[in-house]
Amino acid sequence: MPAIQPCAPAKSGEDTGSAGCRFAKSEERTSHDQFRRGNRRLLAQGSLNLKLAQALEKLAAGKLVFDYVDIGDLPAYNDDLWVNPPASVLRMKEQVAKADGLLMLTPEYNRSYAGILKNAMDWGSRPYGQGVWQGKATAVAGTSPGSIGAAVGQARLRADLASLSTVLAPSPR
Repeated sequence: MPAIQPCAPAKSGEDTGSAGCRFAKSEERTSHDQFRRGNRRLLAQGSLNLKLAQALEKLAAGKLVFDYVDIGDLPAYNDDLWVNPPASVLRMKEQVAKADGLLMLTPEYNRSYAGILKNAMDWGSRPYGQGVWQGKATAVAGTSPGSIGAAVGQARLRADLASLSTVLAPSPR
């Protein structure tokens, strides 16, 4: 299943270490560290999209910092839960809000993207006027073992992201 991968370039004056990347403080580290320790509650073991994310992260070393957002613990969207919002929802919204940009990776299921990603998009867009997606620079990628990969799923994801007023990267597709 997918993860949302917000990434942020190192800012001028930040401690970037030898690689030129901004390193997350220990209290900022999230599910990315859990994935490296083998926690797979969100992603299927051997996830092609996690492997793709890790490859992209290596290619961007020194230019971008990837902060993997865990969406596996989000409950199914329920408007009644805004009375006392789940901590997982508030954490996800905060991570997305702080990101300079997003890279959303998805497999393709039945000519669409993964439902867990749609659930995260629903939580992040509400309550009305408090969404985190509007104006957020966003790129979409993904892979699946079929002959066209995740092309149709990515197209549907891009359409839904446009309705949330993200600023979509025009390519690659």
